[in-house]
Amino acid sequence: MPETKMMSSNTSTGVPFLDHCGIERLHRKDGVCRGAVDIVPERTNPTGAAHGGLLMTLLDSVLAGACMSTLPETKMVATIDMQVAFLTPGRGRLEAEGRLLRGTKALMFAEGEVRNSDGDIVARASGQFWILDRDRVKAKAREKAAMKTSARLEDSSNP
Repeated sequence: MPETKMMSSNTSTGVPFLDHCGIERLHRKDGVCRGAVDIVPERTNPTGAAHGGLLMTLLDSVLAGACMSTLPETKMVATIDMQVAFLTPGRGRLEAEGRLLRGTKALMFAEGEVRNSDGDIVARASGQFWILDRDRVKAKAREKAAMKTSARLEDSSNP
């Protein structure tokens, strides 16, 4: 299997999966987020076009990024719903833009699209995002990990 090159640290999005997919963050400010990805053979479907999962990941990242760009550092968002329409096969360098439509105290709504180098829309999406407290999410994740470790240790000591 060919090795997928990781992005260098100076182009990291801060999200390991996005970096693994080769997604670059171009802009994130004032309710707008832009990202891009180069379509190479490792990122394609059997027809040689961008894999749909990659397009969905790119769209999710720019929609969530648009939401996050308006929140304080103590907050984050989680995708709770996203609809995607695939309009034409994506090849070459693809760029995406996400835009915040509206936010409430608990939810945010965004839309966006992926375009090819000719400006044609490859896919478009809309999504809903839940606003979360970053420290609370991290604390719960640590708590769950500790519980799993404790359960494994307990299981291994009982033959």
